[in-house]
Amino acid sequence: MSQSSWLHTARNVHLQGKSTLAAELQKRDGSWHHATIDLNNYLGNSDGKFLWNGTNFAATARDTKIEDRRPQSFEAWILATLQEADGVWPQGTDSAGLNITDALKNEDGNFVCGMAYMEIEEEYEFSVTEDYRNWE
Repeated sequence: MSQSSWLHTARNVHLQGKSTLAAELQKRDGSWHHATIDLNNYLGNSDGKFLWNGTNFAATARDTKIEDRRPQSFEAWILATLQEADGVWPQGTDSAGLNITDALKNEDGNFVCGMAYMEIEEEYEFSVTEDYRNWE
């Protein structure tokens, strides 16, 4: 992750509705601006996994949330239970997760999304037993 991560200039990171990332982002002049970006315009669902360059993941998502992993790491993740291609809903919650940190940028208090900001351009799947659930 780049040291110029938008998380270094963000506070109150949260999800509005099912798909809109919201935060206060610091502008160049030091003031704070309420910014939003609808991740539904950039993320799809590929058989129960988040997919960049897709759209409309929210139509097949439950329990969507944003997880701000600071101070342990400067990462923000989108987590959800995503319906699989055969229509089955996975057991439990958070069957899919994606690190959205490097795909976003703070441009003078506004979110900008672009694949050019990403270090890794692959979909990512994780197990619901990952250690992050124990972070306090």
